[in-house]
Amino acid sequence: MDLSWRVGLPVVLAALLWPSWLPAGVLIVESQEAVYGSQLPKTIRIQTAPNRVRVDITHAGQRRAFILDTGGGALWIVDYTEKVYREVNRDIIDKLQGEQGRTVAVMQGRVNEQLESLPPEQRKEVEAQMQARVSYAREASPPERSQPVFVKTIEQKIEGAWTCDWYESYDQGKKLWEVCAADPLALGLTTEDVRGIEQMGRLLGKFSPQDDFMPVALEEGEDSPYPGLPINRIFYQEDRIQVLFEVTEIQQQETPDAEFEVPAGFEKRNLFLLDGAR
Repeated sequence: MDLSWRVGLPVVLAALLWPSWLPAGVLIVESQEAVYGSQLPKTIRIQTAPNRVRVDITHAGQRRAFILDTGGGALWIVDYTEKVYREVNRDIIDKLQGEQGRTVAVMQGRVNEQLESLPPEQRKEVEAQMQARVSYAREASPPERSQPVFVKTIEQKIEGAWTCDWYESYDQGKKLWEVCAADPLALGLTTEDVRGIEQMGRLLGKFSPQDDFMPVALEEGEDSPYPGLPINRIFYQEDRIQVLFEVTEIQQQETPDAEFEVPAGFEKRNLFLLDGAR
């Protein structure tokens, strides 16, 4: 499907008409709420600035942040509960983005090598932390599913403060998703914002897959099965609504530089897990 005309024209108009005095950045807030079970609501805040993206995830009394330098730097994973952070350098990022998958055996081998170099007491402590994180990821992760195919069902419907298109996805006759996606450029995002959020989404798929980060794209592609930014997402299982995803806020804002830095006094830790460390 050729969507270039839908992408190209808004980009040109945005460049010509977007006022220079508007803040260079955007804030997006999404809530995630499970309909069944005991999982507490989760809030995801996305902040962008030139060459930078930050994602804050608050859930069950814990707060994590992922800070990405999209201009060629690194990714920092910050744990505000433990007051520690981990750094993923550009070499690792490039390698992860160039690979479609890493086997459990390879990952476990790297972890074991790093553990062998630690003193016994520290190794015991790290193993306990890792086990706790694995248990957390298993509990919070949605059921494994392949990339679904979406079909547009409603075009240009107003939902709250935004206009979006509705899409549905089915698996063997059973509904999987309903999604209302809006044009990111019409929401005030720039192409740089979208590309940065796309890049962050690919990395969170490796480091924090249980968070089901919103797919954002200017056009349908490998990373997003539909074009746009999802204002509402509804996940079904066995024909029952399971999880509700809702964007509650989108605004242009000038984010302070300090938001894209590791907090002072936080301890740097080694990166032991590359697929879901929190």
